[in-house]
Amino acid sequence: MVSVMNIHGVALTEADYSRLAESWIDRDLADQALIRRVTGPEAAAIVGRKDNGTMAGIIFPYIWPGDSSVRAYRLRRDHPPLEYGSDGKAREREKYLSAPGQGNRLYIVPGTNPVWLQDQTIPVAITEGEKKAISLYRLSLYGRGLDNPSPRFLPLGIPGVWCWKGTIGKAPGPNGERRDVKGPIPDLNRVNWKGRIVFIVFDHNVYTNTKVAGARKDLSNELTRRGAEVKWVDIPQCLEGRDG
Repeated sequence: MVSVMNIHGVALTEADYSRLAESWIDRDLADQALIRRVTGPEAAAIVGRKDNGTMAGIIFPYIWPGDSSVRAYRLRRDHPPLEYGSDGKAREREKYLSAPGQGNRLYIVPGTNPVWLQDQTIPVAITEGEKKAISLYRLSLYGRGLDNPSPRFLPLGIPGVWCWKGTIGKAPGPNGERRDVKGPIPDLNRVNWKGRIVFIVFDHNVYTNTKVAGARKDLSNELTRRGAEVKWVDIPQCLEGRDG
């Protein structure tokens, strides 16, 4: 278990563990990842929102390997509001929330050995969302023993397909105003990509959503520029798990 001071929330409920198990995250791994349950008021304070009765849920702490403090949280709400789309179907809106101004970060499962970030012989698998990263972590070590403790690959999560980019600074505009500068997030600089195989594992909608396809292509170009050998993992729609 990772030792972290002053972490928010309380232990997960049995219902929480059951729902996580549907995403192939067992009890031990959920505890290792320090997933916690929070009340509405506590959740609202964490993500900088008002508690309107829909904020309770579970939180995923972002902890850089080797550190002992939480640098960010992401909230998964139990009952996010519904919104009807142009097709007449109701969909959950803002299911996942982060604090305003928090900035995009890589999600790395707590307990990950920091040495793995620099070991280019260990492939990397980049996926969307914390839960997918955690379930891939389990797969990466499945069947491994003490005689072979290294993972088959290192899973890294991003909150959304474009979240490998973000605001990285400020620059003066033509009229002297300060403008945001967008670019690859600084966390990418903390991983050794040179000579490393990287699998990009996005959802099946990469075939139907041009924005998702564009994000995969641009991320591939960025990592190739950093010296990685990028491969795409195509997931058949019938094999996709629940996202919630």
